[in-house]
Amino acid sequence: MSPPDTDIFGVLCAADPDVMDRDELAELTGQLATHQAWCDALQVRITRRQRELAADGHAEPPRDLHSRHGQQSSKDAKATVEREQVCTALPAFEDALSSGAVSAGHVDAIANATRNLTDELLAEFHHSQADLLADAERQGVDVFERGCRDLAKHLFARYSAHSVAEGGDDL
Repeated sequence: MSPPDTDIFGVLCAADPDVMDRDELAELTGQLATHQAWCDALQVRITRRQRELAADGHAEPPRDLHSRHGQQSSKDAKATVEREQVCTALPAFEDALSSGAVSAGHVDAIANATRNLTDELLAEFHHSQADLLADAERQGVDVFERGCRDLAKHLFARYSAHSVAEGGDDL
């Protein structure tokens, strides 16, 4: 994971939005988004390492680390932990986040859509990684989030219909 161009960091530090026109603001916003995505990908790696340390009894859980030292609310710390879980399951999303091709919002959309899926349905959802990534790279977060919810609902409905057809209990 290489950091964004250090020239961009210099540009961000020197930026004065108060004197910029619309096009300059749009360019600065894009540069800031790329830098923020890289920072979010670094948080994913921090969370993963903290989880490993906590599992070995050498640190507090990642959520506590983000709340105490990252100055995040408990809700934001939970989202950060869930983001790491998605990136661990879907490594192409971590790479895309690191490069700024997707945002944390895209990764959060997956976490939100899959939160209540069974392990079997979650594996099916994850099997769509390539298609999901292609969608995330060309769609805004709101549209992508709807697509993720629709995919999760479709998988759940198919599972429920299959379960009922076999005479099993439906969920």
